[in-house]
Amino acid sequence: MTKSLYLILAITITVVSFQNCSSQHQEGQSVGLNSVDVGVLQSAAVQVLSTNCTSCHSPNSGVVSNIDNILDVNALLFDGQIIPGEPQNSPIYLDIVDGVMPHNSNDLDPADMDKIRDWILALGDPRINAGVIGTPPPDTSGGGTGGTTATFSQIYATIISPRCVSCHNASRADGGVRLHNYASVFGQVNVSNPQSSPLFNEVNSGTMPPAGNPLTPTQVSLILTWIQAGAPNN
Repeated sequence: MTKSLYLILAITITVVSFQNCSSQHQEGQSVGLNSVDVGVLQSAAVQVLSTNCTSCHSPNSGVVSNIDNILDVNALLFDGQIIPGEPQNSPIYLDIVDGVMPHNSNDLDPADMDKIRDWILALGDPRINAGVIGTPPPDTSGGGTGGTTATFSQIYATIISPRCVSCHNASRADGGVRLHNYASVFGQVNVSNPQSSPLFNEVNSGTMPPAGNPLTPTQVSLILTWIQAGAPNN
């Protein structure tokens, strides 16, 4: 009888723990914020990252990791650590929720986790103005593109793969378009000429992605500057 009670208790604890973890992995509700609110959220989230993560993830930490600078928002976006609007698909958030990060075993408290989640949700709000969050830093190279240019791998990891490939892949090609690899993406790009590039025209008009869920202005701007700069493919 005692063994049965222990077994029931153990199962109950496991189920409750799983439900709590699973709920944090679910897609959050849109918080419908304006650009000013997003800036406030980003400041709060960056403060959490600065306090808990820079000992290992900063340029001077001496620690080798897949995130060189946890406070470089552009790098987090480019490298796919953050998927705007989708905390449940953002590796940086999932590592925090699952207790993988921080490495010192001091899990973030729920309030700090919520700050990271709400910030990532807000980054996907279509009303965010390009230039508020996650835009490239000012161009100092003299190249005239208006900012540091993304590469194909960054554009693919942060925008095309999470937002386009489910409908435009090797086995499913809605509208006759595939975007599942380098060759197929460049079939939709006229290098250095975004206005004659089907990829840019579709996302810029809001036609794609469909169902009233367009890319954010920041994401469209990244594709624009990438094509303008010759669509670097490294």
